[in-house]
Amino acid sequence: MQSSPSRATAEDIQACIEGEQLLLACGKKIHLLSSACVQTLSGARSKMPVVKGKIGDKTVNVLRDTGCSGIVVKKELV
Repeated sequence: MQSSPSRATAEDIQACIEGEQLLLACGKKIHLLSSACVQTLSGARSKMPVVKGKIGDKTVNVLRDTGCSGIVVKKELV
């Protein structure tokens, strides 16, 4: 069964993920933000400033970025 165009299922999304990148319909790839925080990284990317933080009473991993103008938070933490 095919999902509606406005609502992708988890399976639809997983089918578009290749390694740490999301494959777009136009053929381009973008890095997944979640990959920077939860996967073991090597080389230059291993120096990403990931620290422990808190959202309410829950401890979370936080990617620190002094130039950031927005945030991304898992739905279940809000």
